[in-house]
Amino acid sequence: MCSSDLTGIIYSLKGYIGNPAKTSDFTNECEYNIKLFNYCSQVIFREVFCHKYGKIPRHTGQNAITEGDVECILTNTVNVVNSNKRRMDMIHLTIDGIPVEVEKGTTILQAARQIGVEIPTLCYLEDVLPDGSCRLCVVEVTNNGRTKFDTACTLRCSEGDEVQTMSEKVVAYRKDTLDLLLSDHRVHCFSCEANGDCKLQDYCFEYGVTETSYPGEMKDMPIDDTNKFFTYDPSLCILCHRCVNTCKEIVGRGAIDTMDRGFQ
Repeated sequence: MCSSDLTGIIYSLKGYIGNPAKTSDFTNECEYNIKLFNYCSQVIFREVFCHKYGKIPRHTGQNAITEGDVECILTNTVNVVNSNKRRMDMIHLTIDGIPVEVEKGTTILQAARQIGVEIPTLCYLEDVLPDGSCRLCVVEVTNNGRTKFDTACTLRCSEGDEVQTMSEKVVAYRKDTLDLLLSDHRVHCFSCEANGDCKLQDYCFEYGVTETSYPGEMKDMPIDDTNKFFTYDPSLCILCHRCVNTCKEIVGRGAIDTMDRGFQ
């Protein structure tokens, strides 16, 4: 129903205010114009007057349509139209075979969390714009016969998406990602202050990655303890960007960044 339809309803209804003789005519007119007055006559009109009179009024006299009746009908009409518009704006997809209905703009990660499906993340922060830097939340998405792998924290849901969060390829991808993270990470968990409270440790245990298969050069930089609030150990940093994005988007300073991330 468009705005011009609503305008027509408003003018039609106001012509019946305080006129008992037209009450039954109005009912017949609404029923006759069922397509135009779909929500008003078939849902809202009947609901309002059945509540007030116990039945649809089809006679003149004291049951004249009042201004209050019109306002009630119009309010409910707008509410129903807006509700229907919201339903039209919803996206339908499946995650691990579970049907999901979400609003436009929702990411795969957000949709999964709504139904209790856990997707691993290292870089994601709820109040910060995601950048998918850790690559651990990768999922397999099929739509219109095409399959792709993308990060769940950045990919927005599309109509008809079929998402797999734990397919063989997804699990293999995450194992490789963890393997690469450990290739430049000092694995001394038992002497680490974060032992038992480390998501990287938890995911490595969950996916069976105990050591890296890419031995070689590792970062060899001194520990920076010049800040009174935290200590930065480059050998433990996985370059997830959480601190960088927090400083930029929440604190609003942009005082830190990453550089020289790879090896020559």
